[in-house]
Amino acid sequence: MKYLIPPLKRELERMVSRPLYILMLIVLPLLSFSVFWFMFAEGVPKNLPIAVLDQDRSSLSRQMIRMVDSTSSIAIKHRVTSLEEGKQLILSGNSYALVMIPKNLEKDVLRGLSPSIVNFYNNEYLLAGSIISRDINSVVTTLSKSFNVSFRLKKGEMTATALNNIEPVRIVSHTLFNPYLNYFYFLAGTLQPTLLQIFIIAMTIFALGSELKEGTAASLLEASNQNIVFALLGKLLPYTLVYILLGIFMNVFLFTVFKVPVAGSPGLILLSTIIFVLAYQAVGLFILALTANLRMSLSMAGFYSAPAFAFVGVTFPLVGMPFLAKVWSYLLPLTYYIKIFIDQSMKGAPIKVSLPQLAIMSCFLIFIPLTIPRLNRIYRNQKYWGRS
Repeated sequence: MKYLIPPLKRELERMVSRPLYILMLIVLPLLSFSVFWFMFAEGVPKNLPIAVLDQDRSSLSRQMIRMVDSTSSIAIKHRVTSLEEGKQLILSGNSYALVMIPKNLEKDVLRGLSPSIVNFYNNEYLLAGSIISRDINSVVTTLSKSFNVSFRLKKGEMTATALNNIEPVRIVSHTLFNPYLNYFYFLAGTLQPTLLQIFIIAMTIFALGSELKEGTAASLLEASNQNIVFALLGKLLPYTLVYILLGIFMNVFLFTVFKVPVAGSPGLILLSTIIFVLAYQAVGLFILALTANLRMSLSMAGFYSAPAFAFVGVTFPLVGMPFLAKVWSYLLPLTYYIKIFIDQSMKGAPIKVSLPQLAIMSCFLIFIPLTIPRLNRIYRNQKYWGRS
């Protein structure tokens, strides 16, 4: 233990004397969390602007427009007189969709025909397009059923018979785990660790790689009595503790302030957070040992961690990914952490369901003993000192 104190003290002095360390370690992670919370705290998108082209101008079309506008997610901001005008609004980004109500809508419905309401929506914005399409379909379906029932009642059918005739087969849907369709719940447990893993791996490489770039590796080994294990422990322990505390803070904040549900084991989420931090530090060690160059290591770390969110199976199902994308996903500790977080927070899965994910994530720690001999040689070899 006496050989651990000098390198630890030395690293703490470096941290407090260099503003960049505090910026990367605390300020930027907290700032990124704050921006994320501010942007997505609403949970569900509301008042998405759309345009309406009403070619019928009947009581039925006006009722439909009122119903669409009354949904929380949609706001009718534009009344247009032509398809071209609506198209320009979508192309300019002032509207996410154009709903076209055809001529003779009410007359055709009264004749027993099936006129079509046309919804042109911009699915480049996948989330906004999906919400608008869903809610407009819901309004049209509800109005159509209501009109159909009213029409059948006027013909003398009983209420129960009319209801059965318009919907002989029903789908009973139950939304599991996120019944309010709150997108903050979906994003909170995925984007925050995605941001955190970038800082962890970058700071690990920067802290260790700067000793090579500045040619101070010999000083670090001298402080640890030429013991590479104590040197690495002294260097990384402050960062490990800070990032673990940040990980705990972000989860506690979500569960207490934003009321993200915790249906499973908080203890398992805590344990997985600790291993998550250690796993990314281990990956950072491996990358630095592989390149022995600070600039190259940081570039590789950025390539590895920055696009990680696209490969963890949250926005696009892992089972549908190409083979190479699946391999990339399996090489990310983030994949297993997010699976544990979702299972234990919203799904309330038994602990045994998450243990395999925890075990796989723990396997990344094997990089630590594998890279120590290589780092020992690099730190002692002057040809690696001063390289940018």
